[in-house]
Amino acid sequence: MLDRLGKHSEAEPLLREALQLRREGLPARHPELAGNLTSLALVLREQGKDAEAEPLFRESLEIEPDGPHSSVAMHQYGELLQDQGRFAEAEPLFRRTLKYRSQWGAQTNGSRRTAARLATLLESTGRPEEAAELRKQYAPPDPIAWPASAPSPAPAPAR
Repeated sequence: MLDRLGKHSEAEPLLREALQLRREGLPARHPELAGNLTSLALVLREQGKDAEAEPLFRESLEIEPDGPHSSVAMHQYGELLQDQGRFAEAEPLFRRTLKYRSQWGAQTNGSRRTAARLATLLESTGRPEEAAELRKQYAPPDPIAWPASAPSPAPAPAR
């Protein structure tokens, strides 16, 4: 709750304690640990502590590569890597996330967010045609709904 209110520094010690309690009370690779690891990694990332967040994202994905928490962990870990210019490592995470999230359709916010990040990565690595196709495929019917982190799709031609 604190992290959702932007109180990341207050949330961090509580999330660390919750993770420690889970580690003490559950088997080493119990699926419930993945959610705690991802939550703490997200709060650390919000505070600019990427070096601490990265191993937590990795551990979460090792425990639960395809579970309910994995799409958030994959996407956020991909963002961390992309922000560090580690495009070759980020791309497969975005592609896996997009494949998982697209099960619910191309028009979901999660799918569009991941598609926007992947398109930006593709442009950064010299693949503008592939990026444009991805943006077209995941463009919402309403251009206002396109994620703010991505350029807006081209306006519809006038009739």
